[in-house]
Amino acid sequence: MAGTSIAAPEWAGFLAELDQRAGGAGFGNPGALFYGLCGTAAFHDITSGSNGAPDYTAAAGYDMVTGLGTISADTFFAAAVPTPGTTTTSVSTTSTTTSPTTASTTTTTPAPGSTTTTIAACPADGFSGLCCALAGGLARPECAADTLRRRIERRFRRATRLIHRAERASPPARARRLVTKAASALASSERMVKRSDVSPDCHQALVAMLEDGRERAQRLAASLQALKPL
Repeated sequence: MAGTSIAAPEWAGFLAELDQRAGGAGFGNPGALFYGLCGTAAFHDITSGSNGAPDYTAAAGYDMVTGLGTISADTFFAAAVPTPGTTTTSVSTTSTTTSPTTASTTTTTPAPGSTTTTIAACPADGFSGLCCALAGGLARPECAADTLRRRIERRFRRATRLIHRAERASPPARARRLVTKAASALASSERMVKRSDVSPDCHQALVAMLEDGRERAQRLAASLQALKPL
């Protein structure tokens, strides 16, 4: 066996282990979490080799042949499972006041607890950061009850295809043109979402994701413009 016949059951096992370590709460779409670990010791980055086609060659960071690379199991599991939350709870206080001319007054003040959970963030810039920011796609939990217009979905798919083409494009000028087009497609998707009739929570989640992706794509295009062809 080889290829997906091995990779698919392996990753099913990895996700089952992660879910178990996280208490069985599930991860939903784990793309953003995994892309956020790109470039860390959680992955063995594979930087050389190809699948036999000239357009698919391994490189530093995410690539179309090896993805994020292979995992370093102990480091990966420790980094991928969100840091356990810290909970602070205070005991509620009760005070009683009695005066000769009035009835007793009892006041109970519960102190609210606070929970903080830390998860891995996406890389600041580059293709890995851009792919991470868009990894969740349009299928956000906040949009579970909403139906998006097909034009929005088509425009978003166009943006992601352009980004993947740009990642393996050469020279840098061609990659920059593709990323610039992707930024334009994301901006168009963002405008369409703003004009749509989705729920407020869905609207907020999608606009935030698309705006972040557009800004990352624009920064990436600017950095590619500064590169000189080899």
